[in-house]
Amino acid sequence: MNDTMTLSQRADALEQQMSDELDYIVIKSRLYSLADGDMSPPPNAGALMAKNPKLRVLMGDDPRLPPIPEKPTLVDFFKYRFGPAM
Repeated sequence: MNDTMTLSQRADALEQQMSDELDYIVIKSRLYSLADGDMSPPPNAGALMAKNPKLRVLMGDDPRLPPIPEKPTLVDFFKYRFGPAM
């Protein structure tokens, strides 16, 4: 029996993997929201995950952003947070 995947199967597997990566939701911490003046109730991670069991909720460092050095300068902040947009 041939266990290798066809090109179509490989494309489907890659599409599924990329689709699963979109299921991650990054939630701001409550302190971060309060600093912005946002007084609305915080997002309920439990309710979000109950609606979609495959959903992954992240809190902390945003994996979509490059890590900032241990002792960042103002230039580092602009470079790592606004670099592509500048």
